[in-house]
Amino acid sequence: MLGSTKVTYNCLRGCGCCNFCRSGKPHFCSMENDSTIGIWATFIVAPVNRIHKVPENVSLQQVILAKHLSHLVNGWDIAGPITISMNILITGAGILGTLWACMLHHQGYRNVTISDDNQKKLNVLRKMNTGFSLITWDKLKENQKTTPNNYFDLVIESSGDPSVMELALSLLQKGGKLCCCQMASPNVECCMHPFEVFMRELSIFGVHENCFSFQMAIKLIGAMENRYLNYDSLKIKIFPLKQYQEAVEAIKRGTVSKVVFSLD
Repeated sequence: MLGSTKVTYNCLRGCGCCNFCRSGKPHFCSMENDSTIGIWATFIVAPVNRIHKVPENVSLQQVILAKHLSHLVNGWDIAGPITISMNILITGAGILGTLWACMLHHQGYRNVTISDDNQKKLNVLRKMNTGFSLITWDKLKENQKTTPNNYFDLVIESSGDPSVMELALSLLQKGGKLCCCQMASPNVECCMHPFEVFMRELSIFGVHENCFSFQMAIKLIGAMENRYLNYDSLKIKIFPLKQYQEAVEAIKRGTVSKVVFSLD
């Protein structure tokens, strides 16, 4: 590659020797990822097998989302097959939930409901004109009581809230799947009923890392482009590093979904 070629770096690594690595699951390897190496550097030395070329139509701002989208692509593979007729619920409208909504809409899915208690986050999705149903968690609970058979074939849980996970389990259709995509606190617990899991043949799984899905995420960015991955639409804001306190406050207030720091 020429010196001016745009590239990005997959921080996921494995030892190459353990059972997980040799079984094609390096994301389960106990070796820590090097996601903090060179984080403020102007250049780094990296193994060539973890360097990915960025397509010409993809900006460096957009490729910052490759880590998130590689996570989603792995979740897509684990949850699959996801058929076009499925009734899908996304709980949590942060950056992960929003990107899930964008990816589903891009793939042609229309029978999607997104739920969050933060109206600002729902308004971000409303302005994206996906046509998806956008409701609060209270409305979701109300619909459960007033609308018979208001069940979902797939719930993508991206809030990390255990009470929302419990609600999501109760909303699953027979044979339904719960995909947990957001990290919850290690100190919280979620109540479930094994009898219901057994009788309704429910599937519950987590998605923590990407597994050979980084390159696919880059191709997905090239396909989605500005229609879905525009920073203004996604409420992603760039801050100078010296304004890191303002950036943290913006995240806490929910006025932005993600912050990106600039060294300029």
